Amino acid sequence: MNTPAYRDTSEFKGQRQNGLDQYQHASGLVIITPHFDEILLVQRQEWMRYGGMWSATGGYRRILLNSGGKLEPSLDCAIHETIEELGRIPEGRVRTLPHRLIKPDECSYETFILEINMRERKMFRPSLDYNELKDWVWEPTSEIREREEIHPGLQQFFREYQF
Repeated sequence: MNTPAYRDTSEFKGQRQNGLDQYQHASGLVIITPHFDEILLVQRQEWMRYGGMWSATGGYRRILLNSGGKLEPSLDCAIHETIEELGRIPEGRVRTLPHRLIKPDECSYETFILEINMRERKMFRPSLDYNELKDWVWEPTSEIREREEIHPGLQQFFREYQF
């Protein structure tokens, strides 16, 4: 069995990337409790694509300034989008090997997992960006597949990812 690679979330505190939005490639962060019992879900505002649906944090990767068109690293995107949407990132360990989804139109989405302990789960309270999100909830992972209002990309992640 391969041991997943991890990065400590403390190195991302307050980190931001400047650049332009690049709409072909995106990444996100699934925040999950020990033993994969619960996941932090956020509900998108109605005006957004997939409005009203529950999903993980995430967004489009940005083109780095003065880079000749290179995209920011996927993990950096997932982290800064989480900080942007939740106000901060919970303490934990990020699995640095993402789940990759490549759509027929060549768009890609990479999902990383942030494992947090139960103490952090009980203490963590997001400060939502209400321009993008309208609610959050800790959802038992056993119920994800049964909910209709889950973002289709997150549904696919749970079908394909090997915990």
